[in-house]
Amino acid sequence: MALPSSVFAEAADLEDLPDGKKAALKDDRLKSTLAVSALASLSAVLPLWKAANAADIVTALASFTSAEDPWTGRQSHAESTEILRTFTTQDRYHWPVIEQILKERIRPLFAKTKNPAITAGGRKNFHPVPLPRFDASTLDPETKPWKFREVHTTTVFAWIISQYSPERRDELETHFPLLVPPLLALIDDETLSIKTRGCSLLLTTLLKPIRESNSDILKRTNLSSVFEDAVRPCLLSLPSITQEDDSIHLLERAYPALLSLLQTSHRQPSEDPRPQAYIKGITSLLRDHLIPSFHHTSTTNPASAESTSLSSFASFPYPRLSTLLLAQIHA
Repeated sequence: MALPSSVFAEAADLEDLPDGKKAALKDDRLKSTLAVSALASLSAVLPLWKAANAADIVTALASFTSAEDPWTGRQSHAESTEILRTFTTQDRYHWPVIEQILKERIRPLFAKTKNPAITAGGRKNFHPVPLPRFDASTLDPETKPWKFREVHTTTVFAWIISQYSPERRDELETHFPLLVPPLLALIDDETLSIKTRGCSLLLTTLLKPIRESNSDILKRTNLSSVFEDAVRPCLLSLPSITQEDDSIHLLERAYPALLSLLQTSHRQPSEDPRPQAYIKGITSLLRDHLIPSFHHTSTTNPASAESTSLSSFASFPYPRLSTLLLAQIHA
């Protein structure tokens, strides 16, 4: 009952929805708020980790851990966050429940989202079978139940990834194969807001504990190049095909994510501060993406002899985006 309804899958722009849909969303949000309040009251009597269906309860509560979701109200967010904060202090119960949710709830929902770059075990596929040039199944909502039906899944997944810290290296490496397919599915999705969330999770939530714990999980699974190949197409989201605001929102996360991935993948010994693999990756990023994108977002217009002695001058119709690209060049 606490889980948000699939009606929120159509709630990208609430202002454009008909009044009937708005009323349905409001009712669903109220039901969820009441359900979370009921769980909060019950948790005061029976601690969450003692419940027989702890995985179901944690999944429901984690669905309301992002204040940006349209189904999450201030009360449901505060109550669910507090209950989960208490629950995560119980290591004996916390991590088994996390693993159960990943295996029984997250993995099945992403299983139909094809990605030939990885194996079923979450490792790099060295002999991938390319998808057809036009795969009609990508238009089928049934291949993405996490997006069109179980709309809370991405938020639950984001909460799970946030649980890993450098001190929890063992749990991170154990669960890593379960984290890879959903994360790649988010980055590869055609919806820019979902791509952006995927890049954010990679940058701020997953790579940080890997790097700070000195884990070599990316090298052992050969997944560095897979993540690079997933993020690089995001860098092509430029005007005029992509609106400037949307482009900025995505690129200000995609570029740092790719840079962080290169730094994490090619961590070097102290005596070799600039390994060749890292230099090669940065050079490719500059040559193939940053510099061409900067030129793409500028225009060259002919100038009259009366106004200037130059034959042409550059203008920047997307000044905020050009500024972002320049900042990344100098990063």
